Amino acid sequence: MLKLALSPFSWLYSIVVYLRNKAFDLGWFSSKRFSVSTLVVGNLSFGGTGKTPMILWLIKEVFNAKKVVVLSRGYGRKSVGFKWVKSESIPEEVGDEPLQIFNSSSQLPVAVCEDRRLGIERIVSDLSPEIILLDDAFQHRKVSAKANILLTTYLNPFFNDCYFPKGKLRDHKTQANRADIIVVTKCPVDLTKEEAKVIKNRISKWSSASVFFATLQYPTLGVEVLDSIRSTKNLLITGIADATPLESYLFELDIPFDHLDALLLGAMVFVLFLLIRKFRLDSLALLVFLSFGFHYSADSSPYPDNELVVFHDYQKTLIGIKENKDVTYLHDTSQSVKQRLIDNY
Repeated sequence: MLKLALSPFSWLYSIVVYLRNKAFDLGWFSSKRFSVSTLVVGNLSFGGTGKTPMILWLIKEVFNAKKVVVLSRGYGRKSVGFKWVKSESIPEEVGDEPLQIFNSSSQLPVAVCEDRRLGIERIVSDLSPEIILLDDAFQHRKVSAKANILLTTYLNPFFNDCYFPKGKLRDHKTQANRADIIVVTKCPVDLTKEEAKVIKNRISKWSSASVFFATLQYPTLGVEVLDSIRSTKNLLITGIADATPLESYLFELDIPFDHLDALLLGAMVFVLFLLIRKFRLDSLALLVFLSFGFHYSADSSPYPDNELVVFHDYQKTLIGIKENKDVTYLHDTSQSVKQRLIDNY
């Protein structure tokens, strides 16, 4: 019923993003191409496709012999303008994902700037890199990248999704045709060739890009660690768009946990804030709301400090991907896509 009510707004949103992209296509809005190689990793939806793991995989597996710099917008930071991510940086200053990329890639140069043009110019001036990886810049069309890698998830591929606010799409489906490579992420390890062919055929209606399939692999936990976790009460705290793969991983390990979604919590707090403003409720309502909604009040928390185990979705790596003559499929190596990126970008 709610989705039906949101349909007109989704239709209007799709028209707006379509016209915006058409303006760039016709040259009404300018787009600049730089001499330095630029590679975009992005999606058509509002997060949850695995951009950060892809960036890390490209750094470690594809461009490890190149002079690479990562440029991100720095979503969620309180600062503005261009900033280099440093060892002493904090998420409020540069954003959590750029900081994670910096710490997970042996402190490879990472910068944040909401104006990608300005950011690229500053990076070229400071470091003269061979390649700049543009994190989540598929919609930033003021920069014409040398190549675009578009990510979409197995459970919610863009061709099945609806436009915001009815669905998660923030860009028009026709924009998939701008991609040079499309990676279907978070696939099951036992994805069949037949299923991959079906997905590839659905994508081909929107894009002629090469299609690859990938999955996530979490670290192997030792027996002692598993026994310890299984015997305690665990609280899973996430702040990501889609925690389904992580939840499945914990279920498979038979680890008991309750899930506190920080994004959902933030949305609920925002709604309550509006209610407080509207009906002039006092701040006590917020505490009561959280206590009854999540049962984690300070006095009755089922998670004492010595038993609290917090998991997060950052310890993940991208399994390699390989192309077959008739279909791309999951594999434990990834020479095909790696070689193509190395040769061309």
